[in-house]
Amino acid sequence: MEKEQIGDVFKLYGYGQLFEQIRSYIGQEAILISAEEEAVEAFFSYFSFEDYDYLSIKELKTYFSLFLYINQQNNNAFM
Repeated sequence: MEKEQIGDVFKLYGYGQLFEQIRSYIGQEAILISAEEEAVEAFFSYFSFEDYDYLSIKELKTYFSLFLYINQQNNNAFM
């Protein structure tokens, strides 16, 4: 995914501010760029970050990696 597409998904799920906080790090942490848009959307469907004032790119990467792992172990149950 392109950085702009990732930003669009963040905004779609109400996390535009979060995206702005981590925008400059997305290229360094390629996990979101290498992901399918469907996976990122499914991730935001199951995870909520509404209570977070700040979320680092490393935390987001950890949660997303965990989501992908669990999804794979459950034969793509979330997508």
